Amino acid sequence: MRTVGPEEYFQPVGYLAGVKEVPPAENDRPGTEFDCEMMVMAGLASAQVDAVIHALYRSGVGRIDYKAVLTPVNQFWDGEKLYEEIAREHEAMTKGGSQ
Repeated sequence: MRTVGPEEYFQPVGYLAGVKEVPPAENDRPGTEFDCEMMVMAGLASAQVDAVIHALYRSGVGRIDYKAVLTPVNQFWDGEKLYEEIAREHEAMTKGGSQ
């Protein structure tokens, strides 16, 4: 588990997750704070992802709406792009329904 702050939001999420094939970005601009907490899970099987989500909920952390699994596509995105994509998906999934 690793906490990432705004000073690393420009880095590819795969690099932050330790994927050797994903190089670091050369840009060093700080990112802006996100409105919601985001969690990215890497190196876990589907059952393990479910177990992590349930364990966090049971431990009192509660629900994390902005979550993703690292994929071959999104591992090259920076934290801000991933956040924007998750935000769009979350809005589409919850539009018209209760959260």
